[in-house]
Parts: sequence; C-alpha cells; structure tokens
Amino acid sequence: MAKVASVIEINFEITKDECQKYPSHCSAPDPCLGKILTCENWGTPDYDTCTCRCHPNFYGAMCEKAKCHNALTCENDGDFDPSTCTCACSNYFTGSRCEKYNCQAMGTRGRDSYRCARMPRRACTKGWHIRGEKEEIRLKYCPKKCGLC
Repeated sequence: MAKVASVIEINFEITKDECQKYPSHCSAPDPCLGKILTCENWGTPDYDTCTCRCHPNFYGAMCEKAKCHNALTCENDGDFDPSTCTCACSNYFTGSRCEKYNCQAMGTRGRDSYRCARMPRRACTKGWHIRGEKEEIRLKYCPKKCGLC
C-alpha cells in the first residue's frame, strides 16, 4: 500500500490591528521595535506613533494620569464635570461638592414663600413635591420651616 502525503495550506487573514501590534507579521516597518502598548483608562494604542490615544479625562504616556487628581463626589444631585474638575450644582445648592444650601435661591430669597403656610410638616421630607412640579417643597417653598436656612 502506498503512502500518500497530503499538504494542507492554511491562509490566515491578518487584520490591520494585528499588523499594527505585530508589524513583523506583515513585513511592515516596526516603529515600536516590537513593544506592545498597554494603555490604561480606556486609552487606545496607536502603533503608527507608538503612543496611546487617551480618553479626554486622562493623560500621560500610557494614559495613567487623571486630569482631575481628586475627582469629587458631588452631593445633592450635583454633576461632576471632568473638563473643569468641579461639581455643577442645581440652583438650590452651592459649595465645591454642592454640600451647602443656596438660601438666596430657596423660597423667597431664603424666607418661606406664601405657599408654605398651608404645607403640613411632612412636606419637609426629602423628595416631597407638589404634583406637576419637579422641585422639592422644602427647597422651593419652605426653607425656613424645614430648617434649611
């Protein structure tokens, strides 16, 4: 019985990303000299320039440094703005973390509005609001009665 030798030819498709990571596999010049880039914090490797393209909130050779060294935890529904490294507060709050009441914006410049006189004490509970309104009663109408200002 004769032995039959078989040859299997395998063709691998190499993607552009693989060529960028491993230029020797594509016979392309290797500007990174075989170095594999490991970018941090959602950075993406750019093998054409041997650098990391960083997410807007980070920088550094490997995107390892945060633009905001002390990312704040904003209180009272404040939103952290990474472009300025500060908290954006609603009208009723102020302070670096929105931790202070802005009494001038509450009620009638810090005093209870006329509507507050008819409100029960439980209206001072956080989250209470008049149907159809978004603002809390304690902030919009009753800052004095609720002990905020």
